[in-house]
Amino acid sequence: MRGPDHTLRAADGDLGPMGFDPEDLSDASTWKQVGDGSFGKVYAAELLGEPVAVKVTANARPDRVAGLKRDLWYLNAFAHPNVTRVYGAFIENGDCHMVMEFVPHSLRSKRVVNEVNRVKVLADVARALTRIHACGHVHRDVKARNVLISEDYGTAKLTDFGLARALPGAIGTSGREEVNPRLTPKIGPPKYRAPEVENGTVYDTSSDIFGYGVMCFQLVEQLRRKTRKSNASEVEFIRELGRLATEVNPSKRPTARQCLVMCMSWLKGGDDIITPNVYPGRNTVRQKYWVAAPMDGGTWKQQQEPSKSPSDSDSGDDEPLSPRSISDARAMATNGDVPSIEAQRGRKRDEMDGSDTPVSAPPMNSAKRVNSTSTDLHVRGELDDMRITAANHIKQATQL
Repeated sequence: MRGPDHTLRAADGDLGPMGFDPEDLSDASTWKQVGDGSFGKVYAAELLGEPVAVKVTANARPDRVAGLKRDLWYLNAFAHPNVTRVYGAFIENGDCHMVMEFVPHSLRSKRVVNEVNRVKVLADVARALTRIHACGHVHRDVKARNVLISEDYGTAKLTDFGLARALPGAIGTSGREEVNPRLTPKIGPPKYRAPEVENGTVYDTSSDIFGYGVMCFQLVEQLRRKTRKSNASEVEFIRELGRLATEVNPSKRPTARQCLVMCMSWLKGGDDIITPNVYPGRNTVRQKYWVAAPMDGGTWKQQQEPSKSPSDSDSGDDEPLSPRSISDARAMATNGDVPSIEAQRGRKRDEMDGSDTPVSAPPMNSAKRVNSTSTDLHVRGELDDMRITAANHIKQATQL
């Protein structure tokens, strides 16, 4: 076995998830090994008192280190409820450590398969693949071992993106020379490989669906005989879903989104669920919206001081109340009619210079105060423009 990779370097700047500090992790002497793989070992640890998993490179083979780096990037870029969450990474003694959420169960366990809602698990995996495929990326290692199950057996999470990659022309790859236009053949576990991957021909996201289909058949095989008989309709659905997903012709396989819709339809007791053509067409004109930087709503202040009017006193609102105003206030309090401080100050100003400013009007220097609605109005303006554009699109579509 090779030694540690001393070519690894600490990250520059603020790369990676915000707020992560490796010093918040429990001491390595308290870690407990819970798994291993070709990349290295996995340990159970604590981050600020919460359980986490730490994946550590076991040797310095370039492909292993590259796989861990790729895993880091994908888990951070595709944050999703059905993808394991990564907290951060650090280097110690030349080895790279990846800190991620601790998910205790794996779908490769027969006990776990008989405990979970199998169709719900398949829906969760399909939901994660839908997000990944929509951006033009392929996982290339979809299998039961890489599906983790939460402690309450209610949620499945796809993990291990060490073999994932972007397809040519994927989102965010424009102009990147390092994106190889040729996909690696014969990659991933042999029994999960789609025919086109095994044969070295062109493949795409549908190759993930083939592995998904193989996983469907494995779930059925892992079921106890008694469980299989008492859940005959579920077994039939999973087998048919697996048959569709493992079609030899990639174009005949359902998409991840269609697999998700079929699973959700079955869970809701829908009819005609064994067909990939159940996803409804999109009839909305929705435009994606996001912000490039944090907007500090409620803290903006006007930079330039407004010009003061002659009637605006230099002492402003900070002048003390006159004895007469105080005595009037005490008299009104006795009668149960207490004026506000602003009203008392307004009366005092009227008495001193005969100002015509109504008692209820705000002071002239109110522009100095915090403007809590300026940011909201700015965003509303942008959204109004988007609504007008969408309305024009709908009008044009109607005329056609």
